[in-house]
Amino acid sequence: MTNGNGNGNGSQAEQIWFILNELAVSQTRTEQRLNQVLIGLEALRQTAEANTTQITELRTTAEANTLQITELRSTAEAQRESIEAHERRLERLAA
Repeated sequence: MTNGNGNGNGSQAEQIWFILNELAVSQTRTEQRLNQVLIGLEALRQTAEANTTQITELRTTAEANTLQITELRSTAEAQRESIEAHERRLERLAA
């Protein structure tokens, strides 16, 4: 085993230190990657929360639009009936 400088005559303590140092560097990189993943997950969570809020708002708007459409259909039907009644009166007057 080498001591990190290319020769194999390092002491066992140096070799252990080298291995521990490499493990520490690897752990640091892993922690950095994990932190990046956690940051990404938090961003996704916030996006999901915002999307959920937007979906709720859209559902509320859709319900309001459905009610408005129902009201407009009723109004249109009442106006159609009124027009038909006026047409019948005009026909009677013309006869």
